[in-house]
Amino acid sequence: CTTTAIRLSRRQILKMLLVLFQIGQCNQQNKQKAIYTTFDYSPSFVGASDVIGDVAWDDLEDLRRWGKNGLYNAWMLYFVAPSPGGYCGPQATGSGNPAVQQVLFSLWDDGTIGSSDWLPALPRIDACDAKGAPGTACCKRNCNDCAVHSGSVADDGSTGTQCKVYIPAYSGQRVRLRIRRVGQASSMVAFGKEWTGDEWEVTIQDLGTGQLWLVGRQLLAGSVGGLKRITSFYEHIGCTPCGAFYARSSRHGPWVLEPANVHLQSASSVYSRSTAAGFTCHRHNISSTSPGSFTINSGLGVSPTPGDGTWNKNLYSCSGSACQTPPLFSTLPSLPLPPPLLPPAPPPPTLTPQSSLALIARFAFQENRVTSKVKDIDIDSAGLGSVMVSPLSDLSAAWRSTAFRRYRADWPGLELACKREAEARTPLSPGGGDATWVVFSLTPKTGTAISFVGARVRVDTYATSKLTSGKTGATWSLYFRYDHTTDDSSSWVQLGAATEGAMVEGVGSAEALPLSWDLTALDGGLEEGKTLFFALDPQTIDRSNGQVGQRAVGMARLELSASIFEPLTVQPSTPPSTLPSTPPSTPPSVPPSVPPSTPAQPSPPPPGCPPCRDGDTAKPLRTALF
Repeated sequence: CTTTAIRLSRRQILKMLLVLFQIGQCNQQNKQKAIYTTFDYSPSFVGASDVIGDVAWDDLEDLRRWGKNGLYNAWMLYFVAPSPGGYCGPQATGSGNPAVQQVLFSLWDDGTIGSSDWLPALPRIDACDAKGAPGTACCKRNCNDCAVHSGSVADDGSTGTQCKVYIPAYSGQRVRLRIRRVGQASSMVAFGKEWTGDEWEVTIQDLGTGQLWLVGRQLLAGSVGGLKRITSFYEHIGCTPCGAFYARSSRHGPWVLEPANVHLQSASSVYSRSTAAGFTCHRHNISSTSPGSFTINSGLGVSPTPGDGTWNKNLYSCSGSACQTPPLFSTLPSLPLPPPLLPPAPPPPTLTPQSSLALIARFAFQENRVTSKVKDIDIDSAGLGSVMVSPLSDLSAAWRSTAFRRYRADWPGLELACKREAEARTPLSPGGGDATWVVFSLTPKTGTAISFVGARVRVDTYATSKLTSGKTGATWSLYFRYDHTTDDSSSWVQLGAATEGAMVEGVGSAEALPLSWDLTALDGGLEEGKTLFFALDPQTIDRSNGQVGQRAVGMARLELSASIFEPLTVQPSTPPSTLPSTPPSTPPSVPPSVPPSTPAQPSPPPPGCPPCRDGDTAKPLRTALF
């Protein structure tokens, strides 16, 4: 057995300690912030129906060494109103399989959901397990940005449609996204109504290998005028401490293919997060060395932006043929696309999944624990040794008597008086911490981490009444917070909108109604020694009178399932003698493009399926493996 001595300079040690401190303190003011870019065209871009734009992952190596968080390089899509809108683009994460990385095409509904001006984005590709079938495009109605969404949602809890495919992402890769209209005045039935609008498709191609993947296809209800404008953003996935890792990425274009003779003229970037406004992370820059492209450097080793940290830059201006639209690299085939042949993957990540989804926490409720006045009303029965699960706690000392809370043997579960659950405060209310919700927490043990991609919390809800008037029931909301924040209203975040549980009218008891929440929106997973808290809060609707024996709501079988990760054994390696202070060299050149022949017409889309009621609440901007 041999060991390798690793010598670090004082400066390196101090920087590492600073980053480790920032991990626990990361917030909106001190994290790595997004960078935005706008583009000008001549003649006008308005009405464009076929656009291509390139993303180059120049350097992802330090992100992979960091082992979490990630980057999202997106094109923001604005359509001529009225129309849904959104973004598309590839992501790269610090963990997970580098050969299986997410590409998104997400659109938000236009107008007020459920009203006369509502125009939904509708999936034209079937829902499926995209991550479980790399290279296969999947689309479904989705609660986009649900962790921060506060507006109305559709009957299935959705606010738009999300399409995705999983492909490789590696240093030196250059991919080309194509956004094009593939149908006009298309129609489909959803939400009990027939919708008509243009149909749009996004594809992505690796210009180094020639591999081509479909990302998704959506019908944009009410949309007839094409694209209005396109912009870009470069964003870190999850709250990324300032200087946590170095990364470099470039953009080329976007160029208009249809209509012909619309030319890219210039690009500019404005960054307004100033030091005076309390923003402290300025380790990033954006620059251009040739018209038609620009490069962003961020993180470790990047000198802070001078002055107050802001900029207003004209990145480049085009003259002559400097920004000429390139030909497509290859002709798009008819769909469905053949399965991709994945190139060799970069070195494996430091964490590998132990299983797909494991039952991490289960509260089945036992009569001997749900007694008067006790705070801890149940203990975890999942028995997963690698994660510490706290007892399920009732935080409200004023509402713990048997008049307001008791064990219900026939569920079996916890019965809660409607009078108790009419208490209006939530974890987001000022003061927080002591009203009528229940709380539990997760803490991975040494050598273990949790990924919340595809993870879920589920609970069976009940309602029962011996009173003849009105309805008995509750809406149920799930909240979360991390251990580095204080237990007040600013530290909790609601996952999606409140969801209506079981309900009964007049005298009677409602059958169990299961509810679930998708936890994919929890950025970055949970590493060993860190704690994540959940709060489940029922709020009485309609009638709020009655003690527990008169009018009550209830819960049973509260469970959380997620992916468990364990570390791989890796050989020690000698780190670089100094921290990176300059960006890596230019990435490998891309094989020359060849002029396209007439593209094959896409095959007719599959019949539109009705939206799925599966409680999906993925957050596309921040979705990340741990």
